[in-house]
Amino acid sequence: MLEFYNIITFAFLSILSLYYLKSIIQGQINIGHIAYFVYYIAFAIPILLDLVLGIPVYSNRPGFKLATNDTHTIFIYDTYMIFIGILWFLFSTKKKLRYSDIEKSNRRQQKLFKGILWILVVFPILLVLFAPEAGFYLDYGAINQKQLVSQKIIDFHGIIHLFSLISIVSGILILLIDKMKFNRFLMLVMPWVFIAIWLNGKRSAVVIFIALLIISLVIKGYIQGWKLVIFTFICLILFLGYNTFYTNQIKYETLDVKLTQAEKYQNFRINYGRDDVTKLSIYSMLNDKPEILDYPGQSILFYLTFYVPRELWNNKPWTYPVYLTSAVFMNRVDSGYIGWTMTTSWFEEAISNFGIFGFLIGPALLLFLCRLGDRYQNRIIHTATLLIVILFIMLPLSSFIPLFLIWMIILIYFQKFNNVIKVSN
Repeated sequence: MLEFYNIITFAFLSILSLYYLKSIIQGQINIGHIAYFVYYIAFAIPILLDLVLGIPVYSNRPGFKLATNDTHTIFIYDTYMIFIGILWFLFSTKKKLRYSDIEKSNRRQQKLFKGILWILVVFPILLVLFAPEAGFYLDYGAINQKQLVSQKIIDFHGIIHLFSLISIVSGILILLIDKMKFNRFLMLVMPWVFIAIWLNGKRSAVVIFIALLIISLVIKGYIQGWKLVIFTFICLILFLGYNTFYTNQIKYETLDVKLTQAEKYQNFRINYGRDDVTKLSIYSMLNDKPEILDYPGQSILFYLTFYVPRELWNNKPWTYPVYLTSAVFMNRVDSGYIGWTMTTSWFEEAISNFGIFGFLIGPALLLFLCRLGDRYQNRIIHTATLLIVILFIMLPLSSFIPLFLIWMIILIYFQKFNNVIKVSN
């Protein structure tokens, strides 16, 4: 019976994806239409994989093993996915938005933003000059070998990681607001973006770049209709090849770690799916153990006080992934930071913080952002808002707070100078 419900859930979400695909092919670029596919990959595809390949073993992650094999949790998860799909269909867009509706910002704005963006694009290279060991960055992905890296390098790489992501986003924004042809973009901007991706050393940087590049090419009108579908498919194939290389040659091979096929499948699901963390959040709500947060709103309090140094507040809350990682290993004795965390999304964080109300608050926030971004006929705001929505679907807010603040500054800037044209209601 539960397997049949899984099939119904996946079929419903797939029908919605076909609907949004058709609308994009017809020229609509509403944020909700594009962002839905990220949601579909992270939350719906895992349902299909469970049906075809089975649930991962999770032999070394007991929290996931409990949650993903609990029938009540699976039923609620499927129902939640259908609920999100219905809300997305009803409320993610207010009015159809087409390529021609998106306007460029005026010349004054362009000059100011272009100057700032170019500084941000090249900034990671300047930062490397101050690295404890600049030669460390000659090897791609070396930061993954944390067992062999000094704490000084790890701490400094946090700065490199942040500004390399900002560099990637800035490079894409230059493509959006500049009149340069795509081949000039490849020659003038892409080398700096490639260096930023190299310095970052994480797959997430590649995912963000590919997603933003596709979005930007659509908004600029370079690829539309079936060209968009074909280009996206090619990017997906290339990324899967890159991911295989990254996993085998960089993440594990350099540490002389041999993985079984079951472990590779498990890691693939953990890296790209968000079903396991969502099911764990649901399971924790239904049962006494494992408990994720000590009290409702605990990780929200972190966002409100993230700027307060931990040295001044010993009991300052951690980010949500820290608590969830502790629950994954059923280790509530020490819920502090263990050096790394599982990757979470906003959906399950809302459940853990707000309980049953989180099932509504989670998608409601993203739907609000989708409609907010669609209200503005401006390439910068549209692309930046779409990026923020995608990041909320795939990552915890704690991992992109600087980008979120930049997005807010952009909104405030355009509001202050009254240079945003709003879509008529």
